[in-house]
Amino acid sequence: MKLQSLLADLGEADMAGIQSIEQFKSYLRCCLKEGKTLNEIAGIETKEQYAMIYARYRKLMHGSPIRGGDGLDLIRYDGHPSRGAGLQKPIVLTSKGRALKEAIIKNGQNNH
Repeated sequence: MKLQSLLADLGEADMAGIQSIEQFKSYLRCCLKEGKTLNEIAGIETKEQYAMIYARYRKLMHGSPIRGGDGLDLIRYDGHPSRGAGLQKPIVLTSKGRALKEAIIKNGQNNH
């Protein structure tokens, strides 16, 4: 039954646009630590680590400006967006991100 739930969860993630296990893990970390800053969610200790990890989380947000905002709109910074504030601003789920979280929870309840 747990494998069936996992398959359903991966299907939901795929429908939301998540393309890799790493993206899915990053999204789940945001679900578990919603309201925390990106450095708290991802365990970032330095600005260099932030720069490397930010691209993965940016795809879950608004995406790359170079690629026309190709993000998944699953998470966002809480409050007014401002440059350079990513280390201090809390991450919250968008309505699309919340719907995916609810679908995953429902899958888990249906398969237990």
